[in-house]
Amino acid sequence: MPGTPRTKREYHYTTSEVLQKTLMSRAALIRYVRTGKFPAPKLKPGDKGAKGADWYCKHEVNEWIEKNTDFVSWRQKKISETFNVTIEAKQVKQIREACKLLECDELDFIRDAAVWKADQVKKLTANELPIENYIIQYSD
Repeated sequence: MPGTPRTKREYHYTTSEVLQKTLMSRAALIRYVRTGKFPAPKLKPGDKGAKGADWYCKHEVNEWIEKNTDFVSWRQKKISETFNVTIEAKQVKQIREACKLLECDELDFIRDAAVWKADQVKKLTANELPIENYIIQYSD
């Protein structure tokens, strides 16, 4: 509608939206902004109307993504990888039963279980505990 003022949401992305679009980590975004490799936010937390968040110009972010498609596609490949896993029939049955109880998708269940296990290993190694004591031996 003519004469209607436009909100900052129409012109700006939040930091979270920029991270989702570029697939960067927060640390990488800060580093890229600091070194001038990425457009700086137009509104900072202390600015009037910023509501405690950084606001990046949509046009500048979208332009950066267009100029850096190799970077974004490389990050996308790095972030999502496919693994082929062989699971025995008995284990598949257990997974399906658990998924039925939880009313969830089997692939999501397997992915969540793998990530949970990886987190547990990370916690164990961070505490420098003897990991040999925590390895599960799978057998029939």
